[in-house]
Amino acid sequence: MIGGTDTIIPTDAGPARMRLALKVILAHWPDAVAEDANTGEPFSLRPELPASLPDELFVYQDSPTACSWEQLGPDPSLANTMLHLIRSDDNFTVVDDNPAPDILLLAHKIDACIRPIVHYTGRR
Repeated sequence: MIGGTDTIIPTDAGPARMRLALKVILAHWPDAVAEDANTGEPFSLRPELPASLPDELFVYQDSPTACSWEQLGPDPSLANTMLHLIRSDDNFTVVDDNPAPDILLLAHKIDACIRPIVHYTGRR
C-alpha cells in the first residue's frame, strides 16, 4: 500500500468492479499503465483491457511515471501519479497518497461508478 487516503466502496459486484474502475481511470489518464500488485507484472491497458484482471493493481499515470516509481519508490515528486486498487469479496478500495483535488475527484468518480451496483444486487 502507498498510504494516504483509502476510499472504501462497499460492493459485491464481482470482477466487473476492477474493469469499471480502470475505465474511469483511463478517461482521466489515457496513457495509464498497470502492474499486478502481488507479482509486479506490468501490463498495458490499451488498446483494450485484459480479459482477466488481478484483484490488486497499481495504476500509474503513464509508462514514464511507472518507471520513476520503480526507480524512486514513493518519492514526494511522484505524488498523485499512482493509485492502488484492491478488490475483495465485499468492497473495492482505492488508495492514493495525500491526494490533490483532481485525484479526489477521480476516486469519487470511481465510487459513483461502482456504488450503484450495490443497489442493483440488493446488498447494502
